[in-house]
Amino acid sequence: MNIFQKRIENLCDEIVGRILALMQANSVSEVILKDNDNPVYVIWFDKTGDPCECSVHKVTAVGEGITLEVRDKITGENYKVTSRHEAALANPVWLNEILEAINDIFLEKNTEAE
Repeated sequence: MNIFQKRIENLCDEIVGRILALMQANSVSEVILKDNDNPVYVIWFDKTGDPCECSVHKVTAVGEGITLEVRDKITGENYKVTSRHEAALANPVWLNEILEAINDIFLEKNTEAE
């Protein structure tokens, strides 16, 4: 295995771990991301291998990982991304954007609660 590939996988695991820790600290198992916030876009490949630009709408904790509910930017169709090997869950940049969006949501909620 390419040394950079292993480092990328480790980075993705670390980011997912931080997402899970943030969700656990706020006692939730899923987070809804709204379009009017700062949307997070990922590429999801459909069954025929065609790329779809999608916005992330829901992040759900599943064991030691996460799943994403994404909405196709053009068709509006919803898809569920479950495999850590799919591009949407294997890209550290996109995972970091998801982490930042979730962090912003919890910061807003905690600020409103005060």
